[in-house]
Amino acid sequence: MANLLEFQRAAVERIVGRLTDPGGSRRFLLADEVGLGKTLVAKGVIDALRRRKAGAGFTIVYICSNSEIADQNRGKLCDDKDSAVPGRLTLMSLQSQQINRRRENGQLQVFAFTPGTSLQVERGTGIARERRLLLYLLCRVWRKRVNRRKWRDFFRCSAGEERWLWDTRFRNLRIEFFRSIAGDLQSRLKNQWESQQVRLIDPETGVEEPKSRRLADCIDACVDGFDRWCDFRRKNCNRIIGELRKGLARVSWSSWNHNWLFLTSSSVSRTSWSRAATQTQSWASSLPRARVAS
Repeated sequence: MANLLEFQRAAVERIVGRLTDPGGSRRFLLADEVGLGKTLVAKGVIDALRRRKAGAGFTIVYICSNSEIADQNRGKLCDDKDSAVPGRLTLMSLQSQQINRRRENGQLQVFAFTPGTSLQVERGTGIARERRLLLYLLCRVWRKRVNRRKWRDFFRCSAGEERWLWDTRFRNLRIEFFRSIAGDLQSRLKNQWESQQVRLIDPETGVEEPKSRRLADCIDACVDGFDRWCDFRRKNCNRIIGELRKGLARVSWSSWNHNWLFLTSSSVSRTSWSRAATQTQSWASSLPRARVAS
C-alpha cells in the first residue's frame, strides 16, 4: 500500500470494503484507463486480504487475454516462486497434490489462464499432452481399452503419427500420469462426463443431428467408426474431444478453493471477452468463496 498513489489506495480500500462486507457484492468492476495501475490495485487488494487471513493459503485465478500479458502481470501480483503455473486449466489436475500442499502451507498461488486455452475448451482438441491425459483418464474412469490402435488414432489429431503411437503406449501413459491425479478428482470426473451431452453430425448426410446424445453413449461408436479422411467423422471426433476437455476443465476448476478471481480485458475483442466473462462468471458462481474483480 505504501507504494500506491492516493487514488490507487482509495480504490483498494473501496474494493476490500465491499468484498469483505457480509452484505456486499461478490463482484467488483475496476475500470481505469490504460497505465493507471489496475494491476497494482489488484496487488494491493491481494495484500490487504491476505493480512486478514494470516497463515491461510490464498489462491487467485487470473484470466487474461493472452499468455504474454499473463506472464508479465503474474510477477506483479506475487513472487514467481509462490506461483504455480499449470498453463492450461485441463492440466491443473496433474498438480493437485502440490496445489493442496501449498495451500496448507499458507502460500499465495496465482494461476494465469487465457480464455481460448482454458475457458472455451470445447471448441478445440487442445495440445498433445491434454489428449494423452484424456486417454489415460478414459482408461481409469470409464475402463476404456485405450491401448487399442483405434483409440490412439482417434485422439491423435494433428500430432505426428510415429511419436504419438510411442507416447500413447499405455506403459508410457502410466509413467507420465500415474499418481499425479487425486482419486476423488477421478470420481468427480466420472460423474461430470456421464452428465454431459454432445450434438454430433450425421456422417452420411453432413447434417447436424436434431438432438444431443449422452457423451457416454456415443463415444464408443464414434471411435469405432472414425475415419481420418471423412470430414464429418473428423468433426465428430473434434466435438467428442472438446466435450471431454470441457468436463475435465470444469472438474479441475471446482476442485480447488479459489479465494479470488481476477479478470482483465486488455487487448481482447469485445465478442471474445463477452464469451469468456460469461463462462467465467458461470463457473465462479459455483464456488461459494470466489470473488470476482475486473
